[in-house]
Amino acid sequence: MRSTVIQTPAVRTAIVALGVIAVLFAVRAAADILAPFLLAIVIAVLVQSTVSWLRGRGLPTWTALVVVGGMLAVVLVGLALLIDTGLDNLSAELPRLRQAMAAQLETVEAGLASLGFPQIQAGARLQQAANASGSIATSLLEEIGSIASSVLLVVFYVLFLLLESTVLPSKLETAFGAASPVSERLGRILASVQSYLVVQTALSALVGALVTVTLWLIGVDYALLWGVLAFLLNYVPNFGPILAAIPAVVMAFIQFGPGTQVLLTILAYVAIFIVVGSLLYPRVMGSRVGLSPLVVLVAMILWGWLLGPVGLILSVPLVAAVKIVADAYAPARWLAILLGNA
Repeated sequence: MRSTVIQTPAVRTAIVALGVIAVLFAVRAAADILAPFLLAIVIAVLVQSTVSWLRGRGLPTWTALVVVGGMLAVVLVGLALLIDTGLDNLSAELPRLRQAMAAQLETVEAGLASLGFPQIQAGARLQQAANASGSIATSLLEEIGSIASSVLLVVFYVLFLLLESTVLPSKLETAFGAASPVSERLGRILASVQSYLVVQTALSALVGALVTVTLWLIGVDYALLWGVLAFLLNYVPNFGPILAAIPAVVMAFIQFGPGTQVLLTILAYVAIFIVVGSLLYPRVMGSRVGLSPLVVLVAMILWGWLLGPVGLILSVPLVAAVKIVADAYAPARWLAILLGNA
């Protein structure tokens, strides 16, 4: 009788649902451990081709790993110092910036009132929205800076993942046989994921550089910090560019008031993300990793809830990797179709 009850579809569905919920809460509880490890997985896939290239040039495996690990440490330390310094300076100026923003909003409301517009307290609402967006951006940068500060831990994870990748082909050959297609299939999947991450990272770096230079030319403060934020959020299509632009536009408004510089800042972000996201990215990447906007939104919410701001950044690369794997494996192609935007 008990076995019959357990085998009913409703009970099985309930058990699976409870299991999924338990796993999600376990992941959230272990976010401090999992976030650096997932970041290390993404970095390891990204730089694995560099290790292979160095080994192909005659360097021993350990030497290649040390070289790549050293480069990663330098990049992560530099990123941590850049973010920490920028946030420290920004935090020190917050009282002045809030006063300046209140003054600018009062000027805008007075100008609207002189033109006959009713007093709708738009300034207070805009300030609340700006404070909220600034808090999100600051939280994101603090979280990334915190993980980047754990350089040794992340590099340690990456080195062991890369070391395992050097012996994985021989393990697969031993396990499945030399004639098995498993190794070839996994190699193709890894190459596709790697190609996506390399292209996405290169384009994100281009976006970050363009944002930094453009904001510096306009005269917006903390241009380098906003460039780093644009680099990170460019991994999130559709929504990332909007989130990245808000703090810089608010800063331009605080500095210069409603006028040319604010308009130039908005137009700069629109132009950069149109050129890179809508024109350059499809030409370089094609439609191989096109994700549904709804899937992107759900992934952002889910991974952001599970792992915090780092989950927000990693959400789309992780889902894109799942889509690539599902697309390469015929029985799971239905999942790739559901995740795609067509």
